Amino acid sequence: MRIAMSAVLAAGMLVAATVAARAETVFVPNNAPWAFQQGDKTVGILVTVTQELGKRAGLDLAARDVPVARMIDSINTKQGDFAMIGALTKIDADQVGEVFSIPIVALARKGVPLKSYDDLKPLNTAFVKGTNFGSDYDKDASLKKSEEPNFEQLLKKMQAGRIDVGVGSAPGLRFSAKVFDVSDTLGDSLKLTDTPLALFVARDKLPAETVTKVKTALAAMRSDGTIDGIIGQYVTKDWAPK
Repeated sequence: MRIAMSAVLAAGMLVAATVAARAETVFVPNNAPWAFQQGDKTVGILVTVTQELGKRAGLDLAARDVPVARMIDSINTKQGDFAMIGALTKIDADQVGEVFSIPIVALARKGVPLKSYDDLKPLNTAFVKGTNFGSDYDKDASLKKSEEPNFEQLLKKMQAGRIDVGVGSAPGLRFSAKVFDVSDTLGDSLKLTDTPLALFVARDKLPAETVTKVKTALAAMRSDGTIDGIIGQYVTKDWAPK
């Protein structure tokens, strides 16, 4: 009887330890420079930010790179814990804090003139599904727009001449173009706006203490220059790939 009870207690302790050791998932976009493969490792600005954030908060935070649309769905259904995504994204989650701001651009295929916003009107434009930039482009129903699952598909369609202009974050578009070897396809660039990237937490899922730790650590990383230093590991001051 004592042996059986000991076995039950040991099993209970093992389960408790496993639960305690569960890593909180931080979803990040699966495109460069946010998250991308380098050899057998996933690296990138938001992967590194997540790692440092976990250290600062004293938590086990695990970055998981997924398409933006899947990220939104996973947080909305509480399959994940946190998400780093544009602050204006329509998502059923609470904002923990802003991470940094990024420039949003319209990037034309080489040979397609793009000097002003009006130049977009006759062109075929595209953006990554689920993104929201907070610019005139989002609200302009007169433009020809299509949604793509990721930057890779968008850029390859630009290369094939099926898309004239890609709209998205300047670093995301340019870094992805480098990764997929289509930089020669790109031409004129038109800045549309700057938009904040924020950290969200799934609503009513995690203990308030955990969220507070993350919020405090994120604010400290912004104020002491840690996040700027991480960005500088991957891109130049004007967000061009290093």
